[in-house]
Amino acid sequence: GINAEYMGLMVTFEAGRRVNCLDWNKSRFDTPSLVVGTDNGAAVWTYNDKVKRWKNVLELVDSIDVIDIAWAPHMGRRYHLVAVALRDKTVRIFKIFLRDAEKVEAQEVAKMDVEHPCWRVSWNMTGTMLASSGDDGYVQLWKAGPSGKWHRAVVLAPPAE
Repeated sequence: GINAEYMGLMVTFEAGRRVNCLDWNKSRFDTPSLVVGTDNGAAVWTYNDKVKRWKNVLELVDSIDVIDIAWAPHMGRRYHLVAVALRDKTVRIFKIFLRDAEKVEAQEVAKMDVEHPCWRVSWNMTGTMLASSGDDGYVQLWKAGPSGKWHRAVVLAPPAE
């Protein structure tokens, strides 16, 4: 189970799978929500204040081990961004549209192949650049170009031995 505290809201709920990672939507203007990565996929959960419980409202990825997950800072966009590091050596980025506690939609906007499993994903403070690090010791910075297509902007190598 997950012991979730969000803005003073304390609830325990069962994710139904082994939870590997989770991250909160940090926007105080939206329905309380989080994204949960498990050994068998990733899902967006929202808190429904009417029934006082958390609910899985959208499967982002199914039938694959999620290693890490990161919800980008919102910064006034009409959508949210969530990055997912997967066992299949990909990093995927989704646009999340939170309509209300029951209506959530997603669109995969990027699928980046990496040579080694990625262990961590993390957004910069404006949610415009994503860092990923993997088994090989490299850190890769990803950024969307003017067309919205995500690409590798910088690769940071580990120190030479």
